Amino acid sequence: MIEMIEFVLGAVTNTASCLRLWALSLEHSQLTDVIYEKVFLAAVDKAADPDTGLAAADFYWFVGFAVWLFCTVAVLRIMESLSAVLHALRLVPEQVLLRRRRQVRAVRAQVNACSNLMTPRTRAGRDVRA
Repeated sequence: MIEMIEFVLGAVTNTASCLRLWALSLEHSQLTDVIYEKVFLAAVDKAADPDTGLAAADFYWFVGFAVWLFCTVAVLRIMESLSAVLHALRLVPEQVLLRRRRQVRAVRAQVNACSNLMTPRTRAGRDVRA
């Protein structure tokens, strides 16, 4: 019964983790689009203004691209870090299950060792302890 409950909880956890990862990738795509529109296209519009000189237009292009690139890479790194954390959290129930199984094996080994000490040992039909 306990194994069935653990299996169901593991399946739910894996499904939720996959949905979280999908949501993170969707958020990264949307954030990249927003950064592109708000930063890079704003700099291009400013550079395309007729009142802006040639040197200032080049400066706007360069700064707009640099800020867009930095923000995109920063968002990508943050999302990857969150993805790694979620993956690690998904593995936690499996680690707990493995630890529980090891503890059960250790307790069984101790019980067997104690029961071997309590039973009298015989050699050739005679009790050794007597």
